[in-house]
Amino acid sequence: MRKLSENKTILIASLISYATFAINILVTIFYTPFMLEKLGDTEYGIRSFALSFSNFTSLLGLGISSSYLRFANVALKNEGQSGVERINGLFYKIYSVISAIVLLAGAALVGLFLTNVIPLNEYTDTERM
Repeated sequence: MRKLSENKTILIASLISYATFAINILVTIFYTPFMLEKLGDTEYGIRSFALSFSNFTSLLGLGISSSYLRFANVALKNEGQSGVERINGLFYKIYSVISAIVLLAGAALVGLFLTNVIPLNEYTDTERM
């Protein structure tokens, strides 16, 4: 079996990531009219917001993972395994901060819904769930 070089493997993985992202965009464009007709305005709006947020986090993850690969390779060449461990610690801290921010934002939204700062009385019981 033929072994691929490291640069070629990274290139293939990047191309697959970008192709997946492009396919997601195309599916969203062509699927939107169908979903709007089937779900209605309210449910489609909630789904659209969730999808937009999901795409944003996917793009953020793609950017962070690409930069991790770059910096880990540079650290491995320059400093060896200790450099990779240093980069791993840095990116662990970055992901921990992002996780804490998302957790706090989710808790704040739940709190706003529970205290009726964001009123839900315009929605039916089925739409609230």
